[in-house]
Amino acid sequence: LLLLCVPATSGQQISDALMRCRFEICNSRGNCMGDPPGSLGCNCDRGWDGKACTVQNIGFPVVVIPIIIGIIVGVTVLAAVMKLFFVQVGIAAPPMQPVAPPPVDEFRNYT
Repeated sequence: LLLLCVPATSGQQISDALMRCRFEICNSRGNCMGDPPGSLGCNCDRGWDGKACTVQNIGFPVVVIPIIIGIIVGVTVLAAVMKLFFVQVGIAAPPMQPVAPPPVDEFRNYT
C-alpha cells in the first residue's frame, strides 16, 4: 500500500526523505518508494499493512473469522434442534440414574 510522503528533488534530499519516511511515516515497518518519481510512498514489510504500516497482518484473510464463528454457531444450533426433536419423538435416552453397588454377602464362605 502506498502513502505519498515528501516530494524531493536532489540526491541528498531524496536520501533524507527516505530515512524520514521510513522511521516517521512508515513507522519503521515499511520501505519508502518513489511512486510516481519525485514522491515517496510506504511499501509495508511482510506482516504489516495499513496506510502507515500500523496494522499487523495475522496471516489469513479476516473474512475467515466470521466463517469459523458461523460454523460453530450453526453446529450448536443444529445439535440443540436435534436434541429437541429426539426428545419430542421419544427417541432420546432417559436420564442416567445412579446405580447402587451390589449388596455385599457378609456370610460368604471364603474357604
